[in-house]
Amino acid sequence: MSTVRLWLPEGMEQDIDAAMDSAGKSKLVKYAKWFVSTVVGRVKKERDTDRFNELGVNYLHVGLQKDHVAPIKKALIPALIETDVRYCEGEKSLGYRLSPAYRDRTVHPP
Repeated sequence: MSTVRLWLPEGMEQDIDAAMDSAGKSKLVKYAKWFVSTVVGRVKKERDTDRFNELGVNYLHVGLQKDHVAPIKKALIPALIETDVRYCEGEKSLGYRLSPAYRDRTVHPP
């Protein structure tokens, strides 16, 4: 079994734990961390923390089961993750970025 390496801003891991716990979804916390790490990875690649990075549903299903996506988004948006609220089926995926409180924090390599 392979280990997943996560990129998370300083202090965010505990905040993800708390958000998922308060939503009654603590069993999904490792998947929530994968989701946030995916957003962070895209930000690091583009080197623009203010930019929304599109993540298509098929890409999200690589790391998340279909029934996990909605509860994770509900627990993390808008406190930890923001969206651009723009989606057009077949043309544009929803864009995600870290909320302002996390954008400038140091991201430690896994």
